[in-house]
Amino acid sequence: MVSTDAARNVVGIIGNVISFGLFLSPLPTFIKIWRRNAVEQFSPIPYVATLLNCMLWVFYGLPIVHPNSILVVTINGIGIVLEGAYLTIFFLYAPKDLRLKVLKILAGELAFMAVVVSVVLTVGHSHEKRTLMVGILCVIFGTCMYASPLTVMKMVVETKSVKYMPFWLSLVSFLNGVCWTAYALLKFDIFITADVVTLVQVPNGLGALLAAGAVRMLLPLYPGRNVISFGLFLSPLPTFIKIWRRNAVEQFSPIPYVATLLNCMLWVFYGLPIVHPNSILVVTINGIGIVLEGAYLTIFFLYAPKDLRLKVLKILAGELAFMAVVVSVVLTVGHSHEKRTLMVGILCVIFGTCMYASPLTVMKMVVETKSVKYMPFWLSLVSFLNGVCWTAYALLKFDIFITADVVTLVQVPNGLGALLGFLQLVLYGCYCRCTPAVEQQNEERKKRQEVEMA
Repeated sequence: MVSTDAARNVVGIIGNVISFGLFLSPLPTFIKIWRRNAVEQFSPIPYVATLLNCMLWVFYGLPIVHPNSILVVTINGIGIVLEGAYLTIFFLYAPKDLRLKVLKILAGELAFMAVVVSVVLTVGHSHEKRTLMVGILCVIFGTCMYASPLTVMKMVVETKSVKYMPFWLSLVSFLNGVCWTAYALLKFDIFITADVVTLVQVPNGLGALLAAGAVRMLLPLYPGRNVISFGLFLSPLPTFIKIWRRNAVEQFSPIPYVATLLNCMLWVFYGLPIVHPNSILVVTINGIGIVLEGAYLTIFFLYAPKDLRLKVLKILAGELAFMAVVVSVVLTVGHSHEKRTLMVGILCVIFGTCMYASPLTVMKMVVETKSVKYMPFWLSLVSFLNGVCWTAYALLKFDIFITADVVTLVQVPNGLGALLGFLQLVLYGCYCRCTPAVEQQNEERKKRQEVEMA
């Protein structure tokens, strides 16, 4: 069993690492400013908003306000230093009128912090009162921090260009919100948790999806993870519509789908009353997964060449034989729910890891070809969200086989899913712009070959 304190500390440390990434993510922007000796149209608002937010959170985490919050203090202290460095660079290369604007805002922030500290320490005579007062301010100004990129989003819509909206800042903001939401849920700290609702305003489609997932986590969490898992099973649909329209599977791999099918069958067996009672949600969503993966593999089989069909059939036959052996052995050897849960749970962890590792073959192709054509974006994104949600569910329910060992991510199927989903999103961000050029080169090469053959 994983204690709440241990899980909270692990998630908090991961949150600190990702928050550090959030604070480092504007670095490429400021390197550009330094090289060009000009701030161009980059806005200082996100950075002054983040600076104020960090100062408030440092004050919130101090022992005189909210004891035992060292992780909150350390990461936001680092944030103050980095945001200060960014604003110094911005100030050096900004025009005079913009410098004055930044100076006025910073002076206002320092004056505001002085007033907050004085009032809280004078009026609040207990930790509870101080926590309440500073916590409310943190939520308000945390909202302002997440809302600050709206000015940049407006520019993106008007100019149809993401030049001044850094991809990495958007992505790491998303990850940061996920981790600190999980930390706050485990610690039951309403002021850290409340901050996540504002992520609807994060400057990216990823941020909007995070808000939906995070708000579900703020609810009893039970319906939300099945919704996201259903999204995971539906996410290959555009891929199979392409296969159906083109009457060919091209270079799409069947491995992720056969791996997911086996994983779903194992989880359905795990969730049955004869193995692990009171797991109806595990059975329902994985039952749906079996139906959908079966449909996808049927379409794949119809349009695949003969040798690939035989390969898929052999794998499916092997999976069915394996499931028959598993069911027989577990029901024969395991004479109690505890033994059956242990046996099937270990298999679920192993094959859940295989399911999440299966896209590695596609990721290898992306790196080699510099094209994301055969790595569906939605599958990558929803895999990431699914891993995050089921890990949070298992932490709250303390089900070691859904989470596996929280400390050892190598053995965590859902933790691994979140990690690989994140890596796929990173690859997508790196190579999505290259894909059209690569595809054009491939088309030209095909045409030349056709001409030479003629």
